Amino acid sequence: MQRFATEAEQSCHLAMYDRGNLLVIAQVDGPGTWGIAVRLGSRVGLVDTSSGRTILAWQTPEQREHMLAEHTKVKGEVTIDHAALETACEQIREAGFSRKDSQQIFGVTDVTFPVLGPSGQAIAALTCPFLKRIDEYVAPSLEEATQMLRTTVQALSMMREEEA
Repeated sequence: MQRFATEAEQSCHLAMYDRGNLLVIAQVDGPGTWGIAVRLGSRVGLVDTSSGRTILAWQTPEQREHMLAEHTKVKGEVTIDHAALETACEQIREAGFSRKDSQQIFGVTDVTFPVLGPSGQAIAALTCPFLKRIDEYVAPSLEEATQMLRTTVQALSMMREEEA
């Protein structure tokens, strides 16, 4: 994670499912002056975050149902209907990752990959809340950061993405 943050010049955080929502268990700041980070130990939403949807996308239907039954809304969480959530999970699973505008912070593009366990289910999600530089400084692009994050997650996963 530290290598990713240094090379991509972006922060990243690792979240795991915990009692109905997500718990941020690791976080690394990017090296630059500007950045955004999710605090270590934060509980974040399961249904309206890139991390949550990515973890849900790599679960069995039964496990996803159990996780959603345990879910409780966190502060500021956007309400979403189950059909839209299922569609989002299918799209993430097909793409192999999630990359979309944050539903929490304007101007942030969340890039998230699942960290897969030996059974092929997501045991965690690694997210980069990507911030695009608009000054003259040349930093890695969104596409470059996405590829760097993919490589980082492949090293963390017990099952390679292409096996899933």
